[in-house]
This record gives sequence, C-alpha cells and structure tokens, in this order.
Amino acid sequence: MLNVIREAKKNYFSKQIKNSKNGMKNIWDITRLLTGTRAKNDDVHQFNTHDNTSHDFQTMPEYFNNYFLSITGKHHNIPNMNDNFAA
Repeated sequence: MLNVIREAKKNYFSKQIKNSKNGMKNIWDITRLLTGTRAKNDDVHQFNTHDNTSHDFQTMPEYFNNYFLSITGKHHNIPNMNDNFAA
C-alpha cells in the first residue's frame, strides 16, 4: 500500500511540474511543500548608502552605477536613467 501512495505522489507532482507555465518556480514551490519549509520574503523596502537611507527605487540603479564606477576608477559615458532616449 505504501508503494501505491508513493507512486501516486510521484505521478501527481511530476504532472504538476510538467504542466506548469513557470517551471522553476513551480519546482521550488513543490520542493518547499514536500520539505515543509516556507519561502523567505526577500522583498527590498529600502536601501542604505554610506550617508542615508532611501525608499526611492528610481535612484537605486544610478547609485549602483556610480558606486561600481568609483571603485574601478573608470568613468565611461553611461547614460543617465532619466535621459530621454527618443531620437
């Protein structure tokens, strides 16, 4: 009887994975279900710089660009995210 239950579970979860539209997420959801673990909430609500805390996520890419350019010492012509790229 135990083998029948295991086979039924295996078939059920295999079909769930095969028929899913977002395969990788579905695999992780099934893994969490089978292992009894819960998904972590990794949402970012703010980011900290060396001199302040910001909730404005429009400035985050610009901050990262400036940071990585400053540690390499190279300043290339990287367009500002606020620039209008229309021709």
